[in-house]
Amino acid sequence: MGNKQTTDLLIVVERPRRLLRCFAALLACSSLASCEGLREGMVWSKYLLTFGAYRSARYDRADKSESYDTDNDRRNWHPVDMPGVTAHWIMQEALDQIRAPFMKPTFHSITPLIPTGGSLAEALSFYTDHMGFSILWQGDGMAGIERDGVSLNLVVNDNQNWADNASFSIGVSDLEALYAEYRAIPAKVGPLELKPWGRHEFHLIVPSGVCFQFYQRAAA
Repeated sequence: MGNKQTTDLLIVVERPRRLLRCFAALLACSSLASCEGLREGMVWSKYLLTFGAYRSARYDRADKSESYDTDNDRRNWHPVDMPGVTAHWIMQEALDQIRAPFMKPTFHSITPLIPTGGSLAEALSFYTDHMGFSILWQGDGMAGIERDGVSLNLVVNDNQNWADNASFSIGVSDLEALYAEYRAIPAKVGPLELKPWGRHEFHLIVPSGVCFQFYQRAAA
């Protein structure tokens, strides 16, 4: 690939970052997508960056049909800001596209929707003042709360049947410390004990009727 052919291609692209991503896709589909070819891919990535960081100032004019002589006055060229774009970035894009067809989606979190049993303000006060949660967001009749990466969405609803049948298990790092923290709050807190299924835990029923089971999470 000669310099003129490469730079002509880059000149007519408004967003060089998009072109570099396309180049990454080309790497992923070519023989460069092999362990031996990665070094060559890095060389081409650096080469492409040399010309990809520039485009002709003349292309910003209304007449975009003008032909370009890449060996002409380089003073007509100006840099294009591409923060974070490096040869390694291009190669990572290529590797991500190589791996994509073989990767399965993974679950990262779950956020239960639970009824307040009363007003939203009362529920938020209980979860923040007594259970150590923080408010993530609040809207009309709903709010999101979080503690240590565990999130809950509260919705204003007084359906007692829903609340009485809602139950959630939360693993914690220090069950005894949490039990000491919660045992005196205005809720129904059961004993910390070994359950028949072989797990140490305690149960807590909040004023709305929703039940939480806290258990000792095994060390990673």
